[in-house]
Amino acid sequence: EKERSIKENELATEIELDDADTDSIPDTLDNCPGAANPDQLDFDLDSLGDACDNDDDNDGIVDSEDNCPLTPNPGQE
Repeated sequence: EKERSIKENELATEIELDDADTDSIPDTLDNCPGAANPDQLDFDLDSLGDACDNDDDNDGIVDSEDNCPLTPNPGQE
């Protein structure tokens, strides 16, 4: 068992996964590989992490112009 554990640890240290934004989430699993977001938040569940999503509530209004960026309200009532 000890020998197997050592071999598994050696293998783990030899495999290097790409992580462009250095947030400890491999790019292949990262919902926003271009911006560090270790929490992987995705408010609107559109598979694009909030750190990269310019419309977090998917109402068609970009967050910077949205009066309620986390509440869908396309009419901006």
